[in-house]
Amino acid sequence: MKLLILVFMLISSTAFAAIPPVLQVQCGKLEIFLESSFFWNLNGIKRNNVMIGRQDRGFYGTVIRYDVGWVGTGHLENKIGEKDVQVKFFCDDKEFIPDGKKISCRKFVMKKNSLLHHAKLDYTLTVEDDLLTETAKLHFLKDEKIKVGYNFMHPWHSSFENYRAVSASGQAVSGIMPDKENGKMYIFDEPHAASFYSKELETALISKVTANNSPLGSWLFWNRGENDRKLYFRPLHRTPVKAGNIMQWTMTTAFRTLSFADWENLNL
Repeated sequence: MKLLILVFMLISSTAFAAIPPVLQVQCGKLEIFLESSFFWNLNGIKRNNVMIGRQDRGFYGTVIRYDVGWVGTGHLENKIGEKDVQVKFFCDDKEFIPDGKKISCRKFVMKKNSLLHHAKLDYTLTVEDDLLTETAKLHFLKDEKIKVGYNFMHPWHSSFENYRAVSASGQAVSGIMPDKENGKMYIFDEPHAASFYSKELETALISKVTANNSPLGSWLFWNRGENDRKLYFRPLHRTPVKAGNIMQWTMTTAFRTLSFADWENLNL
């Protein structure tokens, strides 16, 4: 029995060690890319074979700024990075080990655990029916005053210039982020829904966020000109946390093909 257990452990560890560094996943109209070099965060989103979520130009995922600097996603300037990264993959509700081939399924799920300096992160990504669903749970291990904490960062194609935002209290705003305003940031408190529209692609994306007894913080839209229009959910900003605090958030991002007029009248 001990020999069988040892053989199984060796086979399992060898198989997981052989996971390719880049995964390409197709679920209906959506195609996503995941990379081990970015600690198994997203790195590219396609819809109808068009790259609407930029690749190799901006980080996705969760990042926290401590006194030592940024920790999470692709940030390695302080040589900390995400530690103890563990991932599991599911295709149509069945766990599997990727083999390097393009993955095609109706529903794809990745579950990830990692350590972001003094916080444990549990992250789940689900892709299904023109919808991304992401959940991030942070378990803080030490008393800290978090300078900034972002979840669910998405660098969207630069043609997504038009925006709308609705707060948890129902306040709505809308506007445009032209290339000439490269570098401008927009902050909207009490986030509920945020939507970007691309006239070039006749495509809308609608992100909605919920908090599980946790701070809601704000949306932050960053106009990066010809590079991208980056959407951040910023629940933590100069936020004191205690060891043992657990916070959790979920964001859904839906995609629609529709006219600009229909998008303007869309109920968020």
